[in-house]
Amino acid sequence: MDNHYKKEDARMALEQIASEGQGGDNYCLSKFEKTPDADYDLKIASLEHPKTWRLVNTTSEIEEMVFTVQGILCAKDLPPLSQRPTVQASRYRFLKQGITITGLGSPTFERALNGARQLFGLFDRHFAEGKLEPWGMGTHEDYTALEFGNRYFTLKKDAPGMVEVPFGPGVDSHGILKDMAKKGGYIHGEENVVVYFQQHTDKDGTRTFRTAGPHIFRVGDLVEIQASFVVVPLRGDYCRMLGILRSMALIDSSFSQDALQRRMSSSAPTNIPKAVELKRRVGYGYTRGGDGRKQTMEIDDSGAA
Repeated sequence: MDNHYKKEDARMALEQIASEGQGGDNYCLSKFEKTPDADYDLKIASLEHPKTWRLVNTTSEIEEMVFTVQGILCAKDLPPLSQRPTVQASRYRFLKQGITITGLGSPTFERALNGARQLFGLFDRHFAEGKLEPWGMGTHEDYTALEFGNRYFTLKKDAPGMVEVPFGPGVDSHGILKDMAKKGGYIHGEENVVVYFQQHTDKDGTRTFRTAGPHIFRVGDLVEIQASFVVVPLRGDYCRMLGILRSMALIDSSFSQDALQRRMSSSAPTNIPKAVELKRRVGYGYTRGGDGRKQTMEIDDSGAA
């Protein structure tokens, strides 16, 4: 985001959207700023295939906690891939789609950051002291940010019971990922799925979300993401908390569109030199007779068809 992007207007719009979003049924990350286990029966579940630790809510039935947060997209690495990555097959499992969002100082976004810190604190108490790597927020310019991602593949041997699912709309337009999974011993399962949406507002003001492709997103868009926080094992009994992207919805593209228009206007040349006009002869002012010699062509300009 450059000086053509109206940051203050975007920040205020984001704050309005985030405030409205807190009334939904989803777990808003900003609500977990303090004592996140007060209203939810949160537990940390250990899963074996693949080996991870996850936050689950056991109030009614056991389900993984998926949190919602609104932000401004400030960096992205999204599909589809235009060409096959030049890495060895053994490194395919590290390929991922990822995003970074910021609030540009939005109070609700800052509360969401505090909520993420609280969740880290819950995980930290589950392990021996010092075994969970310190979690640090991302940054964008002078603002705090949150980073989320999800790998395209899971090794089949790490998840023997995982069911393969097709790539979503627009994720693998060229079939590159499908071919990589087939040849590398990987699977694209439910754990790897990221769903993309676009918000639409009807004439009566009703807002709906429709499935979209990842190609629609631009830096500067106001988005809503859904993510879970997962701890993964590292070497030497150490662990790391990651933000796993589950979905992203485009809420407002007007600020990135406006910045694009302003950027194009500022780069347009103001003093265009007058082009030199050269005379040229084009067409045929004659016809050729049967003997190949030039003959004068009569031009009928009467306008008759």
